[in-house]
Amino acid sequence: MKTLCIDQVLSFYRKTHANFVLLFHVDSYYMAFNDDAVILKELLNNVPIEKVGHHIQLKFPDNELSNVIQLFAQRTIPVKWIEYRDDNGNFILPKVKQILADLEDDY
Repeated sequence: MKTLCIDQVLSFYRKTHANFVLLFHVDSYYMAFNDDAVILKELLNNVPIEKVGHHIQLKFPDNELSNVIQLFAQRTIPVKWIEYRDDNGNFILPKVKQILADLEDDY
């Protein structure tokens, strides 16, 4: 996700999940950004935080999601994991949806 896209997606989900740690499913990883990455780092000691643009991020393999969710639950930290596709395979992240709509409009 590019920096502008990250800003837009975080803003979109913060409106409805302000007090949650947000985890985004991107390729074969889940990613957390900024303050959420710092909180996640406290739970996953061996996973490095990266700085990308003006964001910090942390990612972990998607097959570890259940373990990570359990760590949050043990500490009563609310977490929301966000898939980039719904059950029908459609893109659900707002920026991806907008890009696809723009491409469709161009044709």
